[in-house]
Amino acid sequence: LALRPGATPASILDDARRFLSSLRFDGMVTVLVGILERETGHLEYCNAGHEPPLLLKAGSGTCASLSTGQPALVGLDLGPYR
Repeated sequence: LALRPGATPASILDDARRFLSSLRFDGMVTVLVGILERETGHLEYCNAGHEPPLLLKAGSGTCASLSTGQPALVGLDLGPYR
């Protein structure tokens, strides 16, 4: 799913949720999907029920907690991911 042209973290999670739901999976799945542009340091991510990701800032050694995200990938269907 991640290798499709134009894939975003949100679209990857939306597609994964549809696939897992079609399997009638009885459980809960949490995941964080991120795309890092190494040249610019830009990180685009989508968090589905996983613990909040931590961002280690190069140089300063400080750590920041990123947004907690949205519901788990399987278990709750509350609309598309952002």
